[in-house]
Amino acid sequence: PVGKAASSLGMRVTQGRNWSLLWSWRSPWTDAALVRPLRGSRAGAGPIVNHVGGLNELAYKSKLAVFAASLAAAHPSTFEGVAPETYILPDQLGALARRLKSEGAADAHGWPRWLSKSVKHRGVRVLPSNASEDYLRSLNAALVQRRVKPLLLRSVPRVFDLGLYVLLSSVRPLRAYLFEEALVRFGSAEYPASPAGFARQESFVIDDYSPVWKLPAFAADVRACGESAACALRRRLREEGHDPRALWARMRRTIRGLLSAARPSVERALRRHGVRAGATFELLRFDFMVDRRGTPLLTEVNISPNLIGKTHQDSAVKQRLLTTVLS
Repeated sequence: PVGKAASSLGMRVTQGRNWSLLWSWRSPWTDAALVRPLRGSRAGAGPIVNHVGGLNELAYKSKLAVFAASLAAAHPSTFEGVAPETYILPDQLGALARRLKSEGAADAHGWPRWLSKSVKHRGVRVLPSNASEDYLRSLNAALVQRRVKPLLLRSVPRVFDLGLYVLLSSVRPLRAYLFEEALVRFGSAEYPASPAGFARQESFVIDDYSPVWKLPAFAADVRACGESAACALRRRLREEGHDPRALWARMRRTIRGLLSAARPSVERALRRHGVRAGATFELLRFDFMVDRRGTPLLTEVNISPNLIGKTHQDSAVKQRLLTTVLS
């Protein structure tokens, strides 16, 4: 997809060392031959790469959970409630055990309060109501996260999430652009109506998802929005009495706050690698779930997000995204 977008802009694509823009899935910081052209004391023109160092606090789920919690403790008015309550195992086993003792792993109706997941975001499962400290210890490198009670549309009662694309184009000054286009994913089946049905689910991750273009309830919205998934979702939310303007504003505040908070780490990485401030940029995707109150909760930040289209419409969106980034 990147090569196709570059070619459409008249850029010559090469696999060799003679380049002015490097687009790589992997970070280049351990390859001295790739980093050398990015070094220098001036912030002027020169080769650039699609990775910004120092974003580990966002890119790794365990680090993101700790980072978000520390920011919420220090700046509650900005960061409190931006992500689901999360415990990292085994480091926070004692705190989680105390939490479970105080309120239990399930509510009075039997709905689970917690999900456990590996740090790689696979193997997601319900935390048993009788989870002991030995059981928690057996999970090893895992996150235990409070289950989000999702907002369900009357017309499409399925869990959904939003992926907002952000271009971090500059560190000095800090400059980021939020794209109008977004990834909107609905689960392939209706949300379970009972705790037993929830526990029987084979997957709690939206991998096999339905794009809005394939959902009959969205047909009029998609037509009115020129096949823009974000626009179609905002239209449907308004139709059902929700406030998409407030939802998007809250997500923008979260993204802006996290990038600002990560800036000191980015500055340290620039100095450590000796890289010019203008030599790096990053395309990120911030993934949010929306709870039943309409509050967005950050679940993940994707560095080098998947840019391969799943459908014709998805491919067109991602090509527009890439040509804008490369322009």
